[in-house]
Amino acid sequence: MGNNPSGNNAIGFGALPAAPYYGFYSSFGSYAYFWSATEHDSYFAWSRSLAYNFDVVIRYVDQKDCGFSVRCVRD
Repeated sequence: MGNNPSGNNAIGFGALPAAPYYGFYSSFGSYAYFWSATEHDSYFAWSRSLAYNFDVVIRYVDQKDCGFSVRCVRD
């Protein structure tokens, strides 16, 4: 749990807490927000949030004009 990459990265997904961007950075260094591939409607999409000090993934619906990180996966 927490910010211990060598002890809690069993699946190999390294996320840096880059913070969301709403015209300004919010909580830089504490959270990483990622867009999911799932649209909620024409104005909103689903996202996921990771915190450096909690071992949970939180699901949100956010406006599409927010600046979140993306993860590209090669087939």
